[in-house]
Amino acid sequence: MQCKCGSEATSQKAIKSKLKAKIEFYQCGSCTRVSSAVLFIQDVEVATDPRSRTLFDELTGESAASLLDEVRREQELSKFELFANGELF
Repeated sequence: MQCKCGSEATSQKAIKSKLKAKIEFYQCGSCTRVSSAVLFIQDVEVATDPRSRTLFDELTGESAASLLDEVRREQELSKFELFANGELF
């Protein structure tokens, strides 16, 4: 991926293993700009930029569980809405 400054940005990640959380992002080797961050908890995408970096930095066991539950509820609601509209046949 190319950074806005024109240099190459490479894929990076940070992991909080006890929380089963990771954040993946691109960081420029020249200007160190970070972009396209995605937060995963138990391999489920729970947030993207700009919120993902703040959430990862402040993540606790309780907040990780809460975020994961919120995303799973939203996924279930989406499936229900598709089914209700006859789109899952």
